[in-house]
Amino acid sequence: MSPQPHNPSGQVQGAPSKARTDVKPGAEALGDDLLYGAGPIAEFLFGSACHRRKIYYLASESEGGFPHFKIGTVICAQKSQLLAWIESRTINALPRPSASKP
Repeated sequence: MSPQPHNPSGQVQGAPSKARTDVKPGAEALGDDLLYGAGPIAEFLFGSACHRRKIYYLASESEGGFPHFKIGTVICAQKSQLLAWIESRTINALPRPSASKP
């Protein structure tokens, strides 16, 4: 008997595929929104994975409210939650008063 090749979908080869009915609408996009690990989170926020220590710091701060969760020991975050967190911490810039007085 020859070994079966790896099949990530878990379906038996040759069996008809079934559409999943237990998945809520929009749940397929969760994988696109998920950042798994400090490196990918740092890449998303700072443009480089070399800033991952900043992610560990932000996640350890109790007052910061950094939106994250853990899968085991791995820090994870959702892009949409990070963008909302940044937006909530952004102060609307007011125009500077003119230096010259009439």
